[in-house]
Amino acid sequence: MSPRKKILRELSRHYQTQGGEALTRPAEIDGFSERPADFQKAVNKLLQDRLIQGQPDAEGRLSIALNGPRVADVHKEIRPFWLRPSLWMAAAVVLVATFGLVG
Repeated sequence: MSPRKKILRELSRHYQTQGGEALTRPAEIDGFSERPADFQKAVNKLLQDRLIQGQPDAEGRLSIALNGPRVADVHKEIRPFWLRPSLWMAAAVVLVATFGLVG
C-alpha cells in the first residue's frame, strides 16, 4: 500500500475512534520508520492538497489530522478499487457491447 493511503487510512481510523481532529505524529504511522522519505513526501502532498491539516504538538513536532470538511474526499480516495463507480460503468459498457455483438 502506498504511503499516502496508509496515512489516510490511519488518520481515518483515528478520526472515527477518537472523533473530530485526532492529532497523530506521522512517525507513529506503520511503515514510517522503514520509508521515512516516502512518507514525508506523502505528508507534504496531503497537506498541499488540504486533505490533512498539521499543527505543532506540545513538544513542537508536527502532528497531523484529517481536514474535517474534506473527510468525504478522503473516504473516496481510500475506498477499495472494486467499489469505484468508474469500474462498474466500464464493466457495464463492456457487458452491453459484448451482448450487442453476440446477440
